[in-house]
Amino acid sequence: MKTPVIQKSSRSTLDYLKILDEAEKPISQRQKIIHTNRGTIRPPRKYHLDAQKLQKLKDEIAQGIIPNPFRKGGVYHAFTQALINLGANKQHSFLNVRKEMQAILLSFVTKDNVDGWTAFKNKSPRNSLCAKDVNGRIIQNAFVLQRLSGFDPYGEKLRQLGCCIDIFKGPQDTYVFQLRTGIFKYENVKPINEFRKATII
Repeated sequence: MKTPVIQKSSRSTLDYLKILDEAEKPISQRQKIIHTNRGTIRPPRKYHLDAQKLQKLKDEIAQGIIPNPFRKGGVYHAFTQALINLGANKQHSFLNVRKEMQAILLSFVTKDNVDGWTAFKNKSPRNSLCAKDVNGRIIQNAFVLQRLSGFDPYGEKLRQLGCCIDIFKGPQDTYVFQLRTGIFKYENVKPINEFRKATII
């Protein structure tokens, strides 16, 4: 039976769950089923942990360890690890998170033989009209990791572990970040963002 083409995402929290089976397949076998805002059709991306990996990380949580579900060497991993290193369930200033994130990325070397921090700082933007400096990119990544709805829920792995990224307003509207853990019900994972009018879902 042919997989139906799915229109561009609504804001339903169930969108990604509708295409979970397709996203589970190897990349080469995934069908193009999602209409994008650019007028193209693409296969779904995988944002969740499979059952085996999820259980392994949940076992670590049971042992008192806060696991990082993202790929080592990546920016999402570095941002999340910075919050773990600084202390989960505590609020941390932008400057402290940036400093810790920099230290983490400096320990990785990319395929171009440069450290991860340099690669992150010098990465070419997809859209030159809305290019951000390194500080803007860190903030943008925090916002992206709060996404739980639509076909691209970047924070899904955190949600599976009962975690999420919260963003608060600090003094003079500076950014303050927190990795919140211990949310026992999947549907109760709702990141806080004081720079938005509504809670992220």
